[in-house]
Amino acid sequence: MAFAFMLSGCHVGLTVSEINIGHAENDVLQFVEGVRQENGNYLYMDEAEDLYVFLNRLYVPLGRDAVYFTNFHVTAQEEALTIFYTQESDSDNDAAVKYQVLYKIETNGGYDRIHLIGNGQPISFDRVFQVE
Repeated sequence: MAFAFMLSGCHVGLTVSEINIGHAENDVLQFVEGVRQENGNYLYMDEAEDLYVFLNRLYVPLGRDAVYFTNFHVTAQEEALTIFYTQESDSDNDAAVKYQVLYKIETNGGYDRIHLIGNGQPISFDRVFQVE
């Protein structure tokens, strides 16, 4: 089941960047700290219509391989924003891989729909936060 979230406005372009969690702005850091203890896919929208996607797989269930992220990209088509990511698993629990990632998407306007695609499959955000 795909998750589509409604936003209003128009768009001109977008910029995507990975953010060091420790260097995030205070409101974004508070958002991350609020969900950091739970594995999941999280979306935060600030008042400037920038989006932050936090992917968290830090906690590994007993007997399972660790999950980490290797690819993240975003496409915009008409009024829909599609966020793609790839996750892989590793039994070594290597400290060098990314179990938690935070991305900022500067949208320069809004989108009617936001889709999340993980490993080629539509999935939903576990929580969506919006600053009013």
